[in-house]
Amino acid sequence: MRKAILPGVGVVVMAATLAGCGSSGKSTGVGLPPLSGHTSQQAGATSGGLLGGAAASSSSAAGPCQKQVVVTFCEKIDITGAMTVSGTAAAIPEFDQGAAGLKQTCATWPTYQPQNPDDHTLALPTDPVDGHKLLMVWPFPAGVGTTDISKYAGTNSISVDNAGFQDVAVDVNNTTASSGSVQVNPDGSGSLSFKDLAGETGKISGTITWTCVDSQ
Repeated sequence: MRKAILPGVGVVVMAATLAGCGSSGKSTGVGLPPLSGHTSQQAGATSGGLLGGAAASSSSAAGPCQKQVVVTFCEKIDITGAMTVSGTAAAIPEFDQGAAGLKQTCATWPTYQPQNPDDHTLALPTDPVDGHKLLMVWPFPAGVGTTDISKYAGTNSISVDNAGFQDVAVDVNNTTASSGSVQVNPDGSGSLSFKDLAGETGKISGTITWTCVDSQ
């Protein structure tokens, strides 16, 4: 799997990027040919990309997202708290490290059973989003429906620049645990909501929603 060490969290994370709209960029995923594209930003923001989009169906490219060589998520991210990030772009989730995962479509991946228990895994682009570098490790089980994020407490994490934030069962003061859920729809769209991911600089909450874009 594509992995990197999250600063301040001590967990490994995979991330890959795709196209959005705005300024151009290019990135290469593990085991994939180079992918190029550009990202979309709000007024006054710098170029970037990230995970999300409304939890509504989309099997064709729309808005800032374009068809690529594999299934991608057209994403919209909103993060508040110790760090603030807002933007829209595309990212490559990981359904399986092998060839079978690369063959998935928006219609098939929600029920695809990966060989690796760490998959399916959401991802954020490696290009900056709203001026921030984002990384994530966020596994969730195969199947349509809603999963409470507490199932993977201690594993789920998001990094914003050099600040790491983790899904915790109990925070450092034993007062507030992280909470939230991942929803997967039959058409491949979905959403992630999270509250009180804890880090050394404070806590973050937010939503990441996406529509699914089939490959070329």
